[in-house]
Amino acid sequence: MAGPSVGEVMGRVLRIQGMSVRGVKMGPEGVVVQVRPRQRKPRCGVCGRPAPGYDTKPGRLWRHLALGETIFWLRYAPRRVRCREHGVRVERVPWAAHDSSFTHAFEELVAWQAQRLDKSSICRLLG
Repeated sequence: MAGPSVGEVMGRVLRIQGMSVRGVKMGPEGVVVQVRPRQRKPRCGVCGRPAPGYDTKPGRLWRHLALGETIFWLRYAPRRVRCREHGVRVERVPWAAHDSSFTHAFEELVAWQAQRLDKSSICRLLG
C-alpha cells in the first residue's frame, strides 16, 4: 500500500486552493515548492478574465508561511497573457495578488501582526 506522494503532502501542508505541486527542493533559504495553477487557461492578472497566452516570464518566488523555523517559498514561471481590456499582463495566480511577492496567507499574517505587535517584533518573528 503506497502512501501519499510528496506533492500531495505539500499540497495539504500549504493549504492553497487552485494550485498543484510539481516538485519540492530544500535550499539554504528554506523549502522551495515548484507549483502551477490547476486552471489550464490563463487569466488576466488585473481583471481575472480568460485571455490567450502571450509568452512565459522567468521563474519567480513568492514568500509563503513558515513551518517552525523553515520558510516555504512557491516557485512558478508565470505566463503573460494578452487581455482585451488591459493589454499584455502577467497571469493571475490563485496564491497571490497581482504584482505581489508574497502569498495571500503571508500577507494576512503580516496584517494581523501589524495590528498587535511593533515592527521590530514582526521582523524578528518573520525573518
